[in-house]
Amino acid sequence: MSAKRPSTPASEPSGRLAALECLLLWEGRITNTRIREVLEVTSVHASRLLSEYRETYPRVIERVVPGEYAGTRRLKPELTQGHISEYLELIASVDTETAGLERMPLRLSSPDPALFREIHLALREGRGLIALHRTLANPEGHRRMLFPHALAEVGGQWWTRAYAPADACFDTLSLQALSAPRRAQAQSPKTADADADWQQQVPLRLTAHQDLSYEQAVMIAHQHFGQAAGQRLSVRGPLVSAAVKALRAATDPGRQQPPDYLLQVNNVDEIRRWLEKESSPAGVYPSGGIYTAP
Repeated sequence: MSAKRPSTPASEPSGRLAALECLLLWEGRITNTRIREVLEVTSVHASRLLSEYRETYPRVIERVVPGEYAGTRRLKPELTQGHISEYLELIASVDTETAGLERMPLRLSSPDPALFREIHLALREGRGLIALHRTLANPEGHRRMLFPHALAEVGGQWWTRAYAPADACFDTLSLQALSAPRRAQAQSPKTADADADWQQQVPLRLTAHQDLSYEQAVMIAHQHFGQAAGQRLSVRGPLVSAAVKALRAATDPGRQQPPDYLLQVNNVDEIRRWLEKESSPAGVYPSGGIYTAP
């Protein structure tokens, strides 16, 4: 196993060039405006950084329109590790100097930057892409035309919500199940507004599991809900089943018992149709990072 390169703070000169690489890897485009937003530098400084990057790595960047640059097929992680956590930290302006903060995301893999950026570009531009989609039922996979309108993350796994014209429906797909993306110029026949299920907010009411002792229930409620006895979340319809699974909340408390299940859903009848509709869900926990097309 090769050693990983240490990350460099974006405030340092080499770190700022790494930030440009990071934006190219995950967003597919960089502009002076985007550099100023992320690095909080002046327009002149952003132009200098961009020029320096272009001169240092001329084969991995190309101009697509005046003032906008894209990564070429030669683009690969050189200054970064190519892990999505770097991108998330960059755009979230995380204070990397905070002492005593330990993160252990337990991610087995990171999304492929090429796939992520193609989906990212497709949803921003309102066009389609063709990707190989594998499932347990069809492990060899088949190519699907998709028109993404959202990217979402939970627990280190990423998903896209997209219109699939061959099936005449919207679908939620794991990025782990997609590969070999190919850009399509066709514009999406459906927008996010047409995704009625995605637009519907469904209440999810959580409490401590009914079979815990009083003392245990108080402890669990304190750990998960603060001073409250329970919590109500608002979840997009297609994400309800996955939200429940991510929370390990029992929907059948007689069968799903502690200690494997410490929470339970108290409005199962209200959400049952979503649990049944998403019997093989590919959604996300609602507080995960959700990026939708502007």
